[in-house]
Amino acid sequence: MHALWVDVNGQISTAEDATVSALDLGFTRGDSVFETLRIYRGVPFMWRAHHQRLIESARAVGIPMPPTGELSARVDRLLDKGSGQDGVLRIQITAGLSERFAPMFDAIRPTVVIVLGAPPSQPAIDIRGRRAALSRIRRSDPQSLDPAIKSGSYLNCVLAARDVQGRGYEEAIMLGPDGTVTEAASANVFAWYQNAWHTPIHGIFPGITRAWVLELCTAHGFSAHEETVSLAQLHEAEEIVLTSSVRELTPIIELDDRRVGSGKVGPHTRILDRHYQEMLAASDSTPSGSTTDQIASQSSGTKVR
Repeated sequence: MHALWVDVNGQISTAEDATVSALDLGFTRGDSVFETLRIYRGVPFMWRAHHQRLIESARAVGIPMPPTGELSARVDRLLDKGSGQDGVLRIQITAGLSERFAPMFDAIRPTVVIVLGAPPSQPAIDIRGRRAALSRIRRSDPQSLDPAIKSGSYLNCVLAARDVQGRGYEEAIMLGPDGTVTEAASANVFAWYQNAWHTPIHGIFPGITRAWVLELCTAHGFSAHEETVSLAQLHEAEEIVLTSSVRELTPIIELDDRRVGSGKVGPHTRILDRHYQEMLAASDSTPSGSTTDQIASQSSGTKVR
């Protein structure tokens, strides 16, 4: 898949031809919510979980969601452009257009943009590992902006990423207002120490891949703890891995110019990634039908792609 295909309010075009108004509040004020998910062999992975989280984010900021059937049908039409290949799907819902520059109480007529693009070029697990650093930008206070909202107002994390990349690092680790570890700029954090995986629980975005990794730990005999993680504990970790829907598992081999463990991708990270890939392969072999079919089956209680 090479072309970027875009659906703007039901109109499909290439990225070059897609347009969103310069007066759209998602552009002028960051007033939007979004979800990004992986496509494996033409099927959105964990669609139900991502769709539900999109609903919750939209509800939290007061943006009306399009009807479920309409959104899923539009996703299916866009996926047809991908010809069954792997890719990345992003759905963004904005508060729509406003001709005023102080639109705090305008009636909301949402703009819905769906983008289908190519998957990351890196392998499922980056075998060389990546270099990370503590960002000087801290995660926003949850009392100011709930981290569970996947908002288009992403500047907090963008500034954190720019901060460390400007100093020659690849990944940003962010502390919360209380000085404890929260997450990376676009991923959750897992650290291996004291013979267990530990992942921060406060001030974080509740990642879907994070939840999957916790389930995999339980299923395969790893101890895993959701708890407060201090910077000192992170510096002492034998292994660190970041988790996200798009990049899956990303090992960290260096933090703040200190080698993490042996300075190579650790054995527990490799085992975890193997189980993750096995989970993907198993779900890929399970017929799941269209996105519309998945939405219709949400009440079944089963995990579908």
